[in-house]
Amino acid sequence: MSLTPFRTRMPRGGIKCHRIVADDGCYASNARSGAIKGHGAYRGNVALLRLRCRGEDKVGRPWHHRVMRQLLLLRHAKSSWDDASLSDKDRPLNQRGHAAAATMRRAIRDLGLVPDLIMASTARRTLQTLEALEPWDETPLIEPHDSLYLADPARILAALHSVAETVRSVMVIGHNPGLHDLALLLVGTKAIDDASPAVSALTEGFPTCALAEFTIAGSWWDLRAGGGHLVRFLTPRMLSAGG
Repeated sequence: MSLTPFRTRMPRGGIKCHRIVADDGCYASNARSGAIKGHGAYRGNVALLRLRCRGEDKVGRPWHHRVMRQLLLLRHAKSSWDDASLSDKDRPLNQRGHAAAATMRRAIRDLGLVPDLIMASTARRTLQTLEALEPWDETPLIEPHDSLYLADPARILAALHSVAETVRSVMVIGHNPGLHDLALLLVGTKAIDDASPAVSALTEGFPTCALAEFTIAGSWWDLRAGGGHLVRFLTPRMLSAGG
């Protein structure tokens, strides 16, 4: 299986990202060190940095309106049912779940997927899945949400609608069936009918520790049915089969 990094992030082993800090305290974390000298895809400079801090681009338009956003939907890894005295919310990962989370962590790092914000259900199995993905090359903001526990698509969308427009990449760690239903909702009926390999795999199910990566062209607050383009859909089994 071929893994292609998301365009706006360098894959593991590439040039490390650095923050550019202006004298007034503004910073950007997506500029490479070489970009200051005019090399590479990012043309970072303090003037543009200050415009971004004011919420504008080079021609005075809100810069976040021009950003292609990224949404990562990750289902928690497989959990244990061994202790019948535990509530559903308190069930931990089992051995297979820990192994699957480690496999997915390697894929996420190899793909250069580094979310700015992680929103996670407060169930023990989702928080342990989150822990298994750490440490990150760039530490994201982490927000546990009680509302994401066994959430349906409407509740997950409500959480995403509250995300600041300056956030480029969001990961949601949650549960089925809501996560799978949301992924299909974002793909939309037309894309499902077109049946790309990734969409075909997604329609078959959303196994534990599976990851769906979407690009989002619009604003977080306006995310709705058909509003996402499925870039890839990965499961631990796919990754193990691909070596």
